[in-house]
Amino acid sequence: MPVTPNAVNPVLHVSDLNAAITFYTSVLGFTEEFRWEDFYAGLHFGTVDVHLAMGSGPFNRPIGGANLYFTLDSPGDVDAYYVDIVAKGAHVDKGPKDYPYRIRDFVAFDPDGNMLSFGAETSA
Repeated sequence: MPVTPNAVNPVLHVSDLNAAITFYTSVLGFTEEFRWEDFYAGLHFGTVDVHLAMGSGPFNRPIGGANLYFTLDSPGDVDAYYVDIVAKGAHVDKGPKDYPYRIRDFVAFDPDGNMLSFGAETSA
């Protein structure tokens, strides 16, 4: 019988778990779902779950090397979200832009340099 996964939960490695949780919840609008001890947390955003980790030993990974793409419902949502998070202090590469491959998006960075893109399909 084939096994079919129904979700994937990326784990972003961060240098300071508390600071990362504060950024993701107060700037980007995520909700903290759980925290395990002082090195792991689960966050929720729409229908997406993202985990944050401060690893050691075999769980240690490079900090700030992730690149996630979040698909929003509409180009208008992309623009509104951009305005909202910039007002809250998010570090962004540039404002939302339409691309020839029918996507409007922008890139933001968390405090550790993880790249977070937010976009939606355009009609043209």
